[in-house]
Amino acid sequence: MTVEEGFVTKVGSQTTWVKTRKAAEMKAKAERGRCNTMGIGNDMYVEAMNPLSAKVGDRVIVRFESASQMKISLLIYGIPFISMMIGLLVGLLIAPLFYFDSSISAVILGCVFLIFGFLIARSKGKQWTHKDQYMPQIIRIIK
Repeated sequence: MTVEEGFVTKVGSQTTWVKTRKAAEMKAKAERGRCNTMGIGNDMYVEAMNPLSAKVGDRVIVRFESASQMKISLLIYGIPFISMMIGLLVGLLIAPLFYFDSSISAVILGCVFLIFGFLIARSKGKQWTHKDQYMPQIIRIIK
């Protein structure tokens, strides 16, 4: 679990946008080009659940569940990879039935299944990211 301090910049019906500072490890990743977050410079904007009814300008503490973030990342990246592998295997297996080159059919079906996997991951990712267990949450308002 990671905890960050920030300021509420926008309030929606159930969520808020919180402006926080990038953590030291995030800054190091950004310098190496491995981290892309919404924000400019050292600032990062995070959409978070607002059970405490924080208002614009409030200073808040936001909790990020690391295990949930890892789980959703694994699912979003794993679905396209597994579907591509299935497409490759299907391409290799059905090529002899149609007297087609097995490597070409494997590549074609691998690409088709990969695109299909990305579409599934995108639709599921949108569903998963808006569940309470995967969203950051405001746990305290600092006056």
